[in-house]
Amino acid sequence: MEFFEKNKEALQKRFSTVVKEMEKEEKENSALKVEFLKTRDGNHALVVETEEKKYRLNSAYRPMEEAKKWADQYEFQNLDINVFMFGFGNGIFVRELLHRAAVDSEVYLWEPNAEIFRYVLEKEDITDILTDRRFHIFLGEEGLQDYKNIVDYVLNWHNAATQIHCSHICYDQLFEKEYQEFMNTVYSANQMMRVRRDTNVWFAHRTVTNTLRNLRYIEHSNYITELMGKIPDDIPAIIVSAGPSLEKNMSLLKKAEGRAFIVATDSAVRVLEANGLPYDCINTVDPGKPTWYLSKFPGSKEKPLFCTMQAPAKLMEFHAGRKIWGGNSFFIDILYGRFGMFFPNIDAGGSVATDALELIRLLGFKTVILIGQDLAYDGEKTHAGGYENHVLNEDAFIEMVEGIHGDSVRTRHDWKMFRNWFEYFIQEHEDIKVVDATEGGALIHGSEVMAFAEAIDRYCEGKEFDFHDFLAKVPETFEVLDFNPFRENILDLEKGFHNIVSKAAEGKKLAEEYISSGRKISKKKSERILKSIKKINLFIERQTGYALLDMYTYELAVDELKDVNCITGDEYTDTLNSLKSSIEIYNGFL
Repeated sequence: MEFFEKNKEALQKRFSTVVKEMEKEEKENSALKVEFLKTRDGNHALVVETEEKKYRLNSAYRPMEEAKKWADQYEFQNLDINVFMFGFGNGIFVRELLHRAAVDSEVYLWEPNAEIFRYVLEKEDITDILTDRRFHIFLGEEGLQDYKNIVDYVLNWHNAATQIHCSHICYDQLFEKEYQEFMNTVYSANQMMRVRRDTNVWFAHRTVTNTLRNLRYIEHSNYITELMGKIPDDIPAIIVSAGPSLEKNMSLLKKAEGRAFIVATDSAVRVLEANGLPYDCINTVDPGKPTWYLSKFPGSKEKPLFCTMQAPAKLMEFHAGRKIWGGNSFFIDILYGRFGMFFPNIDAGGSVATDALELIRLLGFKTVILIGQDLAYDGEKTHAGGYENHVLNEDAFIEMVEGIHGDSVRTRHDWKMFRNWFEYFIQEHEDIKVVDATEGGALIHGSEVMAFAEAIDRYCEGKEFDFHDFLAKVPETFEVLDFNPFRENILDLEKGFHNIVSKAAEGKKLAEEYISSGRKISKKKSERILKSIKKINLFIERQTGYALLDMYTYELAVDELKDVNCITGDEYTDTLNSLKSSIEIYNGFL
């Protein structure tokens, strides 16, 4: 126990949830026997014995040399490396990874067994590992969900090519089921990264053209920050989504009218309008959302619309009510920021419902009731009202998850990702009560499950709230502020685009000059060209409209820059590869 308190103190500072998980699991009986053996070089080998077999997790002779040979199989010269590792062992393998990894690398490790980890804490000084800011540990079954969330969060197309996944020696045999879960976690994260990448590529052009067309609506609008902190936090909010179960309880919305803030996601509007049911506003985020679901229902035309600048231009043209911009609209955030108007950072979660929950949090609501948030099929139905929304390669991503009634239900990859987001949100925001009154579909762990009628009686009773009256007292942004300087900045887009065209052509010419010079290029010429290109790139990035062009050429960037963090070690080759990619991006701008 000589090292335990020292290690635990270091662990508590960065990983308090790991300490809780360790203390919880130590009360449970285990069939494992854990011990250290002295090795010939004076170190320790960790031995774990089950009822069937004994596993030695390190060399009995030279465990340090063994760790070095094990680490030799991985490349560490690349940039932005994420290491996803299964099993801590006694820390020797992890320590070797950290020794080789660069300062911009991160090691994310899942240790499935709390008993082994506690034993190591007692017997070895591992404070150097626990205090290393590049190291992140997740423990036991409870830690697995957090591990899944973090792997999904950190993995993107920029760093996909440099990721490393590895397992401590013998852990794949000692914990076969858990090892499979680890591998599935990494595989699923890579699959979802590709889905998000392909989705962004698909929507890139539409997002930019929608933004340019929607600039005209800024003068008579608001942005989310203006509404924050102005709504009483004892009023409940209701998010109405379009899952199949919405038809079971949506009629109860009449009972909640005037007693809660009712947000209809865009796909739910047609169901509510068709049935004459109340709602206070609409939320939309998808740049490719069809517009017929609103245009067929004129009653939705005047409803306040929470939206982003990339919302479908036809939808925005149809809509005549107040438009309220949410955050994370890249170019618009920059534009407003120039005049001291700042959007909060929004983790939108990828769906209109997750985005609605983020907006509700920012507006200050402390109780949120979800209905129609199935995140699962009802038979073959995907949405209420007979509307079906299927995705590419859907069958390949279907799996069974725990249902809200304790049964198993069929879900798919995008819905499961949204469910994980909801669960992470609930963990992160303990001050906000999330009530799932969906009455069907997948269980969102951490939510309070109850019937919608009960939720209304419990949380809406005695409340009064009229969002129409509230919004009427909030002036449009540019009723108060002078719009002319803002307009000039918008019109400056044209000048910015001309500047980018000019400089992109110049940068392309210089890059081609470097490449044509070959490996024998003089140091003086090389430095001159590379310095000029760097200056050109900085100039381009400062131009009004750069963010729009950057998004517009997203597909090129994904293709050309996917290996940008992979380093060969040869300076000329690495520079050459970088300039070839730059030429393609310049061509995209042009």
